[in-house]
Amino acid sequence: AAAADDGGDEDQAEEQSEPPAAPNSKEEEQQDVTIINGFVVVRKFFVPAEGFDLERLESILGADEVQRVKIKSDNVTLVAALMVLDPAVYPSVSRARKALRKGRILVHRGPLGLADDGRRTVFDKSKCERGKVAHRVEPRYVICEQSKLGNVQKLKRYPVEKGTAPPYELPVLYEDDHFAIVNKPAGTVVNNQTEIPKDEMCIRHAAAYVLTPPAYGTRDAKHRPGTVHRLDKPTCGALLIAKTKPAKVDLVRQFAARIIRKTYTAIINGVPTEMDERAISSKQAHELGVDVGYFDERDAGKDVMWQHIDMSLVDN
Repeated sequence: AAAADDGGDEDQAEEQSEPPAAPNSKEEEQQDVTIINGFVVVRKFFVPAEGFDLERLESILGADEVQRVKIKSDNVTLVAALMVLDPAVYPSVSRARKALRKGRILVHRGPLGLADDGRRTVFDKSKCERGKVAHRVEPRYVICEQSKLGNVQKLKRYPVEKGTAPPYELPVLYEDDHFAIVNKPAGTVVNNQTEIPKDEMCIRHAAAYVLTPPAYGTRDAKHRPGTVHRLDKPTCGALLIAKTKPAKVDLVRQFAARIIRKTYTAIINGVPTEMDERAISSKQAHELGVDVGYFDERDAGKDVMWQHIDMSLVDN
């Protein structure tokens, strides 16, 4: 069976005939990053020295296709190799071809070398090439998934235009390589609502000044941080910012499924008059999208009544 490795490596070293005897530790893998031609290697697959199992190839591609493209155990199309090495990520020919056309695959012709410490694998740049649909791989080749590095990770800051810093502070409550939480000030808008490309009052624009891009090797990093949800202009409070594409997709999903709950605190002048026609149950409030601590029918027995005020309180 072929093996996959999630670590990165140094750029050059003398080639060795065998991979390292001891695998890298997780800590070493996170610190040991390979950058090839502006791309970060995020995962490696090692083609077995004995080649691929033809029966498995036929079960995935079909015997007719194996014969048509003249696939042998020691000479396999790059598309077929990807489907064998990781069928979950590349379950079809079209999925593998798409990854190749988008430049996400790097091929190292032959085995990797060893660094001077004898532990870390290293790349020979002269043997590296961007994977293409027409490419074939042989035993001991190394196939890598790669991600565009971009200037933001080289500079360790997001690109911003000089002189456009927001005229307010944006405190960062939490931040990692995938998302951040900022404290949105009242009176600011989350997304630009005008035709001006860079609105200095927009939180999306301001976030680039206070957040740090994901570390080397973080997959699908966004070139600029993106907001996940909105808060009204007069509202202040916690706002989630996505720094990678998977984080944004998953956070949006969690908001839609109400896994993430938003709680608001309001200050009012006086006490609104309670009216029977405005009374609603916790279940009804929950169905309106209000977080009142109601989850399902089991909470009905401990229900309380709420006042649904859908009007201005100024005139009352």
